[in-house]
Amino acid sequence: MKTYGEEFRREALGLAQEIGVRRASEKLSVSEKTLYGWRRAAERKAAGPMSAEAAEAKLRQLEKENEELKRANEILKKAMGFLAR
Repeated sequence: MKTYGEEFRREALGLAQEIGVRRASEKLSVSEKTLYGWRRAAERKAAGPMSAEAAEAKLRQLEKENEELKRANEILKKAMGFLAR
């Protein structure tokens, strides 16, 4: 497996942003999957660590969303049963 330096990665991501991931991957002979992975890692690094309060707020928001989706799913299941008759 080939390893790339940090500077190459930054330049590759800049090129991908300019001309698109597919064309950049072809031009640099790097797989699209690799470029997407580098992009995801750079985004996580830029976001920085989440504070405990922010993490708790995000968890509460996701739990609320999960409950709403469960309720919607139950409604759809009931509707499917009603329409199947």
